[in-house]
Amino acid sequence: MSLWILPLITILSASPDSTHAGEYKFAETPSWSDEFDYNGLPDARKWGYDVGSLHNGWGNHELQYYTAANRKNASVANGVLRITAIKEQYEGLDYTSARLVSKNKGDFLYGRFVVRAKVPKGKGTWAAAWMLPTDWVYGGWPHSGEIDIMEHVGYDENAIHYRSYKGL
Repeated sequence: MSLWILPLITILSASPDSTHAGEYKFAETPSWSDEFDYNGLPDARKWGYDVGSLHNGWGNHELQYYTAANRKNASVANGVLRITAIKEQYEGLDYTSARLVSKNKGDFLYGRFVVRAKVPKGKGTWAAAWMLPTDWVYGGWPHSGEIDIMEHVGYDENAIHYRSYKGL
């Protein structure tokens, strides 16, 4: 079971447009992107890993242990980032997978975010692309916010979900 991120994750930054007060203009070239035009592990200059499981006190009761820099769980080849869940015993859980983050490697205040992905189907899957704050200045989730670019849950195969959360 794999989540593929096809060769396009692009961030176009925005800055105030000096000709129109309160308006923003997107840059013509991306300020951050990964086209996955290499082979091997995800680019360590752009991606880090959340490592652990529900036993760390975070997550949504996932059944997998998230590994770091394990090519079985996260690899790039032929212009595609592939995140794969493997049925294997690890740290008391029955599956391993990867949870990639750009924290402290790609942090943005404004911009247009473009993600192209192919998601797995089937019950038990929950592919997602989220934006979380680098600094949790208003407290833990959801108080400092979250924007879900895309979530695809296996029990609702014909829908892509998106939403934003803010402090309650």
